[in-house]
Amino acid sequence: MGKIAFFKQYIAWIIRGDKHEFPHVHIYVTKTKHKASSAKFWIASGELATNKGLTEKELIVCEKLVQQNKQKLWKQWNKVVSGKQVRPVQLTLK
Repeated sequence: MGKIAFFKQYIAWIIRGDKHEFPHVHIYVTKTKHKASSAKFWIASGELATNKGLTEKELIVCEKLVQQNKQKLWKQWNKVVSGKQVRPVQLTLK
């Protein structure tokens, strides 16, 4: 699993083994030093695929992050699935 992007306590990851699935990101939200929850979003639509413990408010922020940063996420996805090294990029939110 590789960290590809971040925004405050929101960390986006792509799992290299997921390259045979439709392009997506896992977004983890650090809640405490030892606990994080996550959700999976499809990059193309920005829609939620699965949620593992995020609140409604956190999901809204994550959805906006994906929708407003699609181009960055696509570039990172393509680098990961082609085996290239990825440096995490900072996401923005309007």
